[in-house]
Amino acid sequence: MRPDSTRVDSVPLTWEPFAMVAALWGLGSALSLPLGQGLALCAVGQGFQWPEGQVLDSLVGLANGDPGVGLRSPPPTTLTYASALSVWLIGTGVLLVLATVGARALGLSTAGRGLAGRAEIAATLGPAALRRRARVIRPDLFGRRRNPRGTRE
Repeated sequence: MRPDSTRVDSVPLTWEPFAMVAALWGLGSALSLPLGQGLALCAVGQGFQWPEGQVLDSLVGLANGDPGVGLRSPPPTTLTYASALSVWLIGTGVLLVLATVGARALGLSTAGRGLAGRAEIAATLGPAALRRRARVIRPDLFGRRRNPRGTRE
């Protein structure tokens, strides 16, 4: 049985899962800059380099337009930012797919649930309440009657 088929929410959804996703996205976004820098160096034939012990200095340098902080040789600027953007886009796409799959697996998604069936509505409201609220529930069937000229009475 799928978790969302029982429609029981014993623990209310709070801010923690959203904060975790935002933190993962922020960390991945920050690390995409030095990763893109290393891939740019790899693309020009200098091998992959990571700014060991100077990741924060490297991030500040990349944000200020100075790639190569903490590396043996500076990579080409345009290629660095193009590869960092590519890494960021791929990482954001993967995180979005994982969040969607996780939400569906945990039953947080409303996709595919549809409307309640007749039996479920009758069991929830009862026949008397259904008759009393027929105009609200199905105004196309139980609204005001039309007179022969087609206008409402």
